[in-house]
Amino acid sequence: MINDKLKDLPMMRTVHEDRQLDLDYSLSSDIEVTSRSLDISFKGLMSVHGQAVDTDSIRPGKEPVFTETNKMVYVGISEFFFNGAAMAIYKSGPFDFNVSKLKGWKRLFNPGLGALGIEPGPWTAELTEAPIIQISKAGLSATVNFKAQPKAKQKGFLMTCKVDMNVEFKERHLTMKFKLPKCDDKTGKIIEKIKAVFVNILHELITKWFVKEIPIPLPAELSIIDAKTQFEEGYLVVGGSLTFNPQSSSNAGR
Repeated sequence: MINDKLKDLPMMRTVHEDRQLDLDYSLSSDIEVTSRSLDISFKGLMSVHGQAVDTDSIRPGKEPVFTETNKMVYVGISEFFFNGAAMAIYKSGPFDFNVSKLKGWKRLFNPGLGALGIEPGPWTAELTEAPIIQISKAGLSATVNFKAQPKAKQKGFLMTCKVDMNVEFKERHLTMKFKLPKCDDKTGKIIEKIKAVFVNILHELITKWFVKEIPIPLPAELSIIDAKTQFEEGYLVVGGSLTFNPQSSSNAGR
């Protein structure tokens, strides 16, 4: 009965208006009912609006394994979900951003940044390949290869950055908190190595490319509370309790 009622329910949602990124929550299989649970499998596939997705080009992840049953709800997310998002961001095209002068104690680096050609003003950046997301027991990390240059000049630089992330549930959203990236240059040139040090300081240029908050497919009245994240090789599992707020529903009072 549940599967039949879900057939015509829209399961596509835009998660980033500016870059037209959509997330498909469609069921990948029928809901399974056991003596202790309802098991629901979602696609969790992100794409650029109107573009077809080649799932074979996305790094696969492991099927989440649920080892606990003492919480109300468990959400398992594999590397495939994050790498699908990374592929969509890669295909969404170049990024425009603005470099501002550093303030506070960081202003001491402004002369050095200027000498290296990293000057305030409008810039453009482009991923040279889809970022690679990996999940291990130590947590979640992303390897990002990109090129960036000021709009007023043709000369820019190529960088590889490693970004570690914490993943948390906040009510009805999956949120990602980014740590300071570790950037490096592969040319071997000393001047480019120095640039990488300064790019590490400008970490917002890297982390702003990521979608930092992703909605979870829950009815409007439900939210996850007291969530705890467990990282495994190739996937993560978040367990928590559900809270019900009828005032969040458009049908409240009917």
